Amino acid sequence: MLHSSSVTLTPAIGAVLNRLLAQFPGISLDVSKGSSENQAFDIDEGRADLGLVRLPTLRKHANIVVRELFAEKLVVAVSSVSPLAALERTTIAALRDEAFVSIPHKDRGGLSYLVAGLCLAQGFFPKAARALSRKTSQLNLIEANMGIAIVPDSMRLVAPPGVRFIMLPDEESHSVVGLISPRAASGMVAAFTEAFVREMTALTTMD
Repeated sequence: MLHSSSVTLTPAIGAVLNRLLAQFPGISLDVSKGSSENQAFDIDEGRADLGLVRLPTLRKHANIVVRELFAEKLVVAVSSVSPLAALERTTIAALRDEAFVSIPHKDRGGLSYLVAGLCLAQGFFPKAARALSRKTSQLNLIEANMGIAIVPDSMRLVAPPGVRFIMLPDEESHSVVGLISPRAASGMVAAFTEAFVREMTALTTMD
């Protein structure tokens, strides 16, 4: 099972996987990280069966099914020593002069692509910091006050202590986590996938 670095394996997701592994004794998971686009290639070429991605993905694969699992709030991650750290809320438009430690890769979708689109909707493209990362290491760059990032709220769970999070307006602050899987999955993998989708849908509906 693959997951994007921006899709944190939260305790809730871990609990779902644990329940399903008990229900499917013939399934085992080898969990690793991969970009959304690379996950699609790996699954399309048979090197993996499931992937948790941050939508959108740029390329379409005829042999892969993409399903939306849940929406997640986006927040602004800043250093605790940044002047922004005193804020409780801000807007994307107010960030136009800030340096972003994550900007889009020309060949990839995912979180940085989504964030750039949100910034463009406010009339600017995110200004690149001098040190960049599209992985969870961006949080370490932020802690060092090298820039900011717009990230999913669940990244609070893995953030170092010197990072603070600022709320965004609801209309500016959502992204979607998707599940990608082979269109022609084997019987056991297909059953596990369907059960995972059901469990995650029930979980997010209760929330």
